[in-house]
Amino acid sequence: MTALAGILGFYPLVVASGAGAMSRWALGTALVGGYTFSTILSLFLVPVLYVVIKNLEDRFLRPGRPSKPGAGGDESPTQSTQNQEEVAAPTFNSKASLQGE
Repeated sequence: MTALAGILGFYPLVVASGAGAMSRWALGTALVGGYTFSTILSLFLVPVLYVVIKNLEDRFLRPGRPSKPGAGGDESPTQSTQNQEEVAAPTFNSKASLQGE
């Protein structure tokens, strides 16, 4: 959002005319091009690099650990849900409590 505002704000420099237009064109082209290029890099390259670096970290820095959650763990997902069901909070029955039961 900020990059879009910057690109639109500096665009008049790209299409400037009159006295000093050549220096405005150069400045505007550099600014608009830089904003556009940095936005594209931050949207597409940064997430890809994050995934690549995390995979490298899992492969080389943590050789004894499983790379995915739940792979090789002690407890299966069905066991964890069964344990949660056993520890469920008691329900309040207002009719029974009024009758003294």
